Amino acid sequence: MAWWYELRGAENRLVAMQRGFATEREAQEAADRAERTMRSLAYPRQMEDLTVVTGDDEKPKAKAKAAN
Repeated sequence: MAWWYELRGAENRLVAMQRGFATEREAQEAADRAERTMRSLAYPRQMEDLTVVTGDDEKPKAKAKAAN
């Protein structure tokens, strides 16, 4: 089973995604790193909230959390 993450912006706009993680934890940690990178580079003034979505190939969009 392969896990994945997506970063979503306003109006569910896809900002970033990556697939192929062995575990949910790996996907979540990679998503957290990607979110921090986006915030420091592209969103320094926190122009919009980002949402992290993780899931696996069998259960799409299994979990979401709003980013601060």
